[in-house]
Amino acid sequence: MKKILILLLTATLILSLSACGSIGSDPFTDGQSDSVSANNANDPNNPTVSINGHTVVLDYESYHKDMHFKENIPDIEKASFGQVCNLFYHPEGEEEFSIRICYFEGKSIEETMTGTDYAMTTKTVNGIDYSYFEFDEAGMPGHCYLYTFDGTTYSINFLSKYDMSSLESAFMSTVYFEKE
Repeated sequence: MKKILILLLTATLILSLSACGSIGSDPFTDGQSDSVSANNANDPNNPTVSINGHTVVLDYESYHKDMHFKENIPDIEKASFGQVCNLFYHPEGEEEFSIRICYFEGKSIEETMTGTDYAMTTKTVNGIDYSYFEFDEAGMPGHCYLYTFDGTTYSINFLSKYDMSSLESAFMSTVYFEKE
């Protein structure tokens, strides 16, 4: 009786594993890598980011206060605390990029930037006019977008020692502001 029960449990386990994928498979990539990449490369709702030879699809709706954006849960690590939200990507142990989002309630862009000497310009992305400047953080180039929504100023900073144009363009194309 015990042998029959063990055989039934083993058969059930094998069938359930084969239905979900092979043992040791990666449920995020197996059987999907080429078709998903090809489909998402042209999908403006889930843009594809390429940085340092790695590809990440921004397909998960997320937010920080009233700022909404898309990220990738399995590949991008998110650390939020209070006014700050940090998104990190480090596929092989080395950080390849970070996105730092911060909001300042009741402050204008001018008040937020008091004491700095950055030369700001205006950049329009996805119909939103941002104040924009470039900076250097310990030898790493950074780009900063500032926008005020409903009395709160948001700062979106991109940092990477690699070409981050794909990341910046794709991420910013998903950003919008809306009260929760």
